[in-house]
This record gives sequence, C-alpha cells and structure tokens, in this order.
Amino acid sequence: CLSDWSSDVCSSDLYSLVVAKGGPKFKETDPAADHPGGFTLPWGGVMVPSKDGMNMYGASMASFVPYIAMRMNVGRPIQDKTGLTGKYDLVMKRQDDMGSASDPDSAMRSILNDLGLKLESTKGQVETLVIDHMERPSEN
Repeated sequence: CLSDWSSDVCSSDLYSLVVAKGGPKFKETDPAADHPGGFTLPWGGVMVPSKDGMNMYGASMASFVPYIAMRMNVGRPIQDKTGLTGKYDLVMKRQDDMGSASDPDSAMRSILNDLGLKLESTKGQVETLVIDHMERPSEN
C-alpha cells in the first residue's frame, strides 16, 4: 500500500462496471419528469418499485454502483469505468431466475446485461481505511 496523510491506497482485485458491446440500453433522464411513489436514494437518483421490477430515475453511473454492490455479493470493490457522465433512467426488470445456488448473482448480471452493462474482473487502486490502534475510552 502507498501511504497518504489520511488513508492508504492499495492495489486490489476489483470489478469494473463497463459498457457492453452494443452500447448502453437506457436513456438520459428527463429532468421535468415526475416519479410518484419513489424514494430518493442517498447516493443520488430516485428508486420506484414497479410490478415488473425496479426503476431508477436520475441516476448517475457513480450512484448506480453502490446499488450493484449492495445487491451482489462479489467480494470485491466495484468501480464505475463506463465513461458515462450523465443522469439516466434505468429499468431493471424482475428476473424469473433470481439466482441459482452456483451463481446467486446471476439475476443481477442478467439485469446488467439488459442495460447494456457488464462487470469485468480487473486490478486497480482502492482507497483503504487502516486502523492501527484501538482502545476503550477512559471513564472521563
């Protein structure tokens, strides 16, 4: 790891979210559109459940990555390497196969494929928090 004043940066195995062959299969957000029944996500965008799945509106790719990381248990950090800088409407249709025992993340990979995105295994620099000392607080 390379030390910094506030954190360490380490080389690590990770996944990169990239645009698949054929390009993205979603559109840029219409800022004037209203999305009733949705809730604002802490990392940006509005999530609206539907009978067919889940929709995200006004989401950047940087805000979509935490959603992917939350839904998938890939055991590595995921970084946005799509090069897409706008805000987008992402329609995520419910998958009939919600993941098999051998690949529990297959449903999310299928959703990514439907969006024209994919995860690629790679190596890269990851900011890492290092705790080198810990003790109980004093009674004062």
